[in-house]
Amino acid sequence: MPLCAVCSLLMQSMKQAMEYHVTYPFIVSFQAQIWSFFIIILIIVSVVMFMIETLPKFTKDPEPTFFYIETVIVAVFTFEFIMRIISAPDKVLFVLGVLNWVDFLAIAPYYIELAFVGTPGLAWIRVLRLTRVFRIFKVGRYQYGFLLFYFTFKGSVETLFMGLVFILLGIILFGSFMYYAEQTEASFDDDCTCWIYDDDSLNPGGVSPYQSIPHTFWWCIVTMTTVGYGDHFPITPLGKTVAGITFLSGLLIIAFPIAILGNKFLDLYLEQEERNKAEVRKRKEARFAVHPNERYHHLTDPVENVAQEVDTCKDLIREIHSLLSDLDAKQEEVNRALSLFNVKHNKDLVEVEIQRR
Repeated sequence: MPLCAVCSLLMQSMKQAMEYHVTYPFIVSFQAQIWSFFIIILIIVSVVMFMIETLPKFTKDPEPTFFYIETVIVAVFTFEFIMRIISAPDKVLFVLGVLNWVDFLAIAPYYIELAFVGTPGLAWIRVLRLTRVFRIFKVGRYQYGFLLFYFTFKGSVETLFMGLVFILLGIILFGSFMYYAEQTEASFDDDCTCWIYDDDSLNPGGVSPYQSIPHTFWWCIVTMTTVGYGDHFPITPLGKTVAGITFLSGLLIIAFPIAILGNKFLDLYLEQEERNKAEVRKRKEARFAVHPNERYHHLTDPVENVAQEVDTCKDLIREIHSLLSDLDAKQEEVNRALSLFNVKHNKDLVEVEIQRR
């Protein structure tokens, strides 16, 4: 085989190995799992350090240690990103991948800030640092549970849109009801151009928080999502009735999309489990598929090799015993047939002799 063909085959094998290690780190090998765990630790350290840097005491005089740690982390992320580019079988699909752009945004701010350091009038670089928080999404590449959330929402766009439409309709409907319900014990003041509660209300002379239907939207969102901040609340009996109906309606409106999303997540989870098991079986079959004459040549453990040979010998002995038993049974049938033939033949000879005489 020419040297160039050998090098090409070797490079192809290395690219395939790198692709499996960076794409399926949780099912390929123990070393790949260690690498993925190491990357997750770096992601956590990077995000925590990003938050610590915003403390007031580090605003004017940042610690140099932060820069050194950031440099090491970005170097590892850059090496990983380059390995992904090299091992990608389809560069176009690699560019279109969402997680690949997340990896790029995780390292790009560092190099941009390093290139323009000391340049005046570039305050936007500080804003660019915000993209470092996107590193938390890199965890999704090594924990496919995060990917399941992404695919769940991606496959349930219509369900989410339907839920948002119903929530929007509920906000407009119940916001309108609340506005008119609270005005039953309020009057419009021309001087301050706002609605003031009447003297016989629970908040005499107070300014109503529901000055218009758009003003009720915040209260409606908080109530329908069962958050209940309590910054705005009705004080009239009719308004409290509307609030109770809004609360119960919000539960029903939100429950249906959440149930659909839960079922979608479960289906994707089961499909991913089957896919992972099939990938593991496929790799094991490819690893141990050898010529029949070399069945045990790939085993490196002598004890395991001997055990396999003993098991094979036992199977052969059982097969031999089974064949011998079958031969004994066949021999008995042949003897019985011969004896019957001899009896019949002798009987025919006697009859012939009698007739001759």
